Amino acid sequence: MAGKGATLLFVSAFAFLLLTAPYAGGQITCTNARSNVAQCLGYLVGRVASPPAPCCDGVRRLNSLAGNSTRVAIRAACLCLQGDARKLKALNANRISGIVSNCGVSPPFPISANITCPTA
Repeated sequence: MAGKGATLLFVSAFAFLLLTAPYAGGQITCTNARSNVAQCLGYLVGRVASPPAPCCDGVRRLNSLAGNSTRVAIRAACLCLQGDARKLKALNANRISGIVSNCGVSPPFPISANITCPTA
């Protein structure tokens, strides 16, 4: 599935990770948010059957970075990923939950397209 719904779901998943992250060192930035999810693109567009280990490592690092970041930094990173996701025409929305479950991230609530980037 591609399009607006897929874009919102992609951003929602990573916004969730940003908002529920445990404490860790470092501030999240657009650059490190991009680099940490870059290895997931093959999975998100359906080129590989499951998220590769570097994808899961990046998702966990992103989660940890967000834990020590201000809401302003988290919002900026979220908006950055949102802009990137809008450019991905082949994004498969069904793969988002696969990253969460296959990478061992346990959300306290379901990820949906209704999650938006946090306000600063």
